[in-house]
Amino acid sequence: MRTARQTGFTLAEMLIGLVVTSIVMTAVAAVVIGVQQSYQTDTEVKVVTENGRTALTYLEKSLRLAGYGLDPRLAFEANHQAFPGLNRDNAEVGGFDPGTVVTDDLAYRYREPAFSRPGRLDGAVHLSTPAGVELLRGSLLMIVCSAPDARGLFPTSWQRVDVPFDTPLPATAIEVPVTPAGPPLISDVNPCLQGAIGPMGPQVFLVHENRLRIVNIEDRPWLVRFRSLERSGATSVTYTGARIDHDDDVRTFYIEPLVPDVEHFQVAFGMNPGNNAGLPNLDSVGGANNNSILGDHPNDPQLCELCPQPYDPLTIDPAGSQPTYAITYGDQLRVKNVPANIRAVHIGLSLRTSRGPANRQARVVPEALFNSTLTPPPTTRDGFIRSTFHTVIPVLNMMSRQAFIPALRDHCPGGPADPNCDANYRGG
Repeated sequence: MRTARQTGFTLAEMLIGLVVTSIVMTAVAAVVIGVQQSYQTDTEVKVVTENGRTALTYLEKSLRLAGYGLDPRLAFEANHQAFPGLNRDNAEVGGFDPGTVVTDDLAYRYREPAFSRPGRLDGAVHLSTPAGVELLRGSLLMIVCSAPDARGLFPTSWQRVDVPFDTPLPATAIEVPVTPAGPPLISDVNPCLQGAIGPMGPQVFLVHENRLRIVNIEDRPWLVRFRSLERSGATSVTYTGARIDHDDDVRTFYIEPLVPDVEHFQVAFGMNPGNNAGLPNLDSVGGANNNSILGDHPNDPQLCELCPQPYDPLTIDPAGSQPTYAITYGDQLRVKNVPANIRAVHIGLSLRTSRGPANRQARVVPEALFNSTLTPPPTTRDGFIRSTFHTVIPVLNMMSRQAFIPALRDHCPGGPADPNCDANYRGG
């Protein structure tokens, strides 16, 4: 009997086929995984780059306005005790490994160019026309008499909007509840501030305040903006450096998150060079860092370190150590480490990816920036990818030799007869 011919694979052939298929599939899987990891890495790097650009764009637009429409004494806040127990320079942010998240504090003011209208101060601020913008609790208003008093000065009152934290004043409002701003901002009670609303009456200006530093929001280091520089706590809650857990806390502290995953935020100030007055630069350290930039070297003096603490920019200096508008740029008073002499702001940022796989080969910590000395030396790789950004922003409003009119003073060091009692005795 003839039998049918059997077809198929032998066991050896099947084993060989499985081995070959496994090799091919493993290679394909490795390629796919590699492409995915590369895509993920590129995406994370792109996010870090975009975040860095976002931060620099915000800083460049905002910082260029610092001092606009204000006496230069009030443009930058140099108080070293901005928050209780927190340093202004190289403060460690809690909740992370020691020394890995470090922040400086940058605080400045400028007048809103689009907000100026007649008004009066009589318990509340009454505007001639609706505000046009929502006013948040703690927003700063400057009310100025349009005519000088008997001393030749323009009485000024600084007031903060006093509304509930969660209820901004609508843009249609013409009556604004306020409370005195408190030190270092003056709140004059001159009767002219209660004058009739009109072109010749008091004028009302909106002043923006920014305080930038890194805070811990739900275990991520965020560069944030505090929307008030208030010290008294009357219209804001004092931040103590604690971890922020919820959006409600962000609103309570009046924080505006700007950019996440910022490990280092460093600030240095470009001052007038000493050779303008035939003097050494403020930051001269035996020639090692003689570049007239405060804060870019560990041996640099801090801004306004000789000022009394807490620093009050409206305290009259009997020694005349602050420059007036009439002082020439070559005078030695222009070479002092005071906020009125700031001419540029140097910004250094180090950002990292939001997560760091253990198998990723990356630097352990960001490179030291400016005068930061808290970063420990690398020991083990943590898997984070990091990018560093650096920019210099000129502050052109601080270079004026012409006094801002109306003035922001309400007193003189020696009374009305004092020959130094001009509209801006101390300026920049």
